[in-house]
Amino acid sequence: MYGHNVAVRNRAIEAARAVKREALAAERAALTADQNTLAVAREALAAEHAAFQAQAAAAHYY
Repeated sequence: MYGHNVAVRNRAIEAARAVKREALAAERAALTADQNTLAVAREALAAEHAAFQAQAAAAHYY
């Protein structure tokens, strides 16, 4: 009986570890998505800044 309980316990521990691995993988994917979103926002801000600089240069020129 003891051996059966140990086997059940070990399967439960392995199942819990699998769930934890899946949760960590999902968290990693979410962080990657956040990084990608920030990268796109940074590129958009850089483009907006370049457009603003061009507009300011044109206003100063004319």
